[in-house]
Amino acid sequence: MLLVLGLMTKSSAENLVVHPGDSANVRVKRQGPRELAPREGKTASVTKEKAIAIASADVAKIYESIRGYKPVACEKTSLWVIVFDGGDFEYYIDKKTGSIVSLWKLPTTSNPGGGTGRRKTINESRAIKIASEHFGDFLESYGDPKAIVNDYDARPCELANAWRVFFEYRPVPGQPIATLPNTNPPNYVIDKHTGKIIFTTHQLAVTSARQSPR
Repeated sequence: MLLVLGLMTKSSAENLVVHPGDSANVRVKRQGPRELAPREGKTASVTKEKAIAIASADVAKIYESIRGYKPVACEKTSLWVIVFDGGDFEYYIDKKTGSIVSLWKLPTTSNPGGGTGRRKTINESRAIKIASEHFGDFLESYGDPKAIVNDYDARPCELANAWRVFFEYRPVPGQPIATLPNTNPPNYVIDKHTGKIIFTTHQLAVTSARQSPR
């Protein structure tokens, strides 16, 4: 069991709401899951297009204009993450119900306004490697083996100036859901041009060697 991340069921972790970043830069209305679209069938899955429509309808209620913000769909096992690239809003939408689980405001560039003309240097595999290395460092900083990273699948999502990298636990066939070691692993925003981690949900322990004064 992971020392820091703890034991939780998949359903409880997927509905965990975390709002990162400087509160002065976050304009987010906190509400519980909301059903914004009628269900067409109890077992019907929400498509990518439907998820984008749900997120677009809701963000328009919060912000006066989303013109120029491109919706990008990032797929997870039970959620769609709809990122409004340029505005940096992220909607987490339940695939089965269409409910909005949470809304985040994150940075997607380390140099706002300076993205034009910069060469793309970080590809998908490199972004995954950067995120995986930090995930391993995070585990190690809390006394857990780095190798635990190998139990997770990386799910990258490409934005204009950044990579969004999520991790999801890969269950062992037949493993009871109650014994899953963790279903809320770190996720990352990585600058596409520099490889810098702009944001992560999980910080290294302050006692780790990497964060100690040199």
